[in-house]
Amino acid sequence: METLTGDTRFTELARQFRENKQKGEQIMMCEYLNQLEEQGEINGEANLSSLLEKLYDLGRSKDVELAVRNPDARAKMYKEFSIPNYRD
Repeated sequence: METLTGDTRFTELARQFRENKQKGEQIMMCEYLNQLEEQGEINGEANLSSLLEKLYDLGRSKDVELAVRNPDARAKMYKEFSIPNYRD
């Protein structure tokens, strides 16, 4: 996948996982999934923060509330501001 997309996230986490295993560190069954989930949460928070900041800067306070309460409207606003999200 990395070769096609240039996205190194998966291979980087896999490398870290192998290194920890080689060091003899205990690896939980779902540790890898937990790391992926944590990164997703970090990205999601950053995206939402970016969207809300742009809306506030433009004085679109009603859209801020809409973005918080309505996932479909939020997805449209992500596209409007070219902010990547899981629905793309």
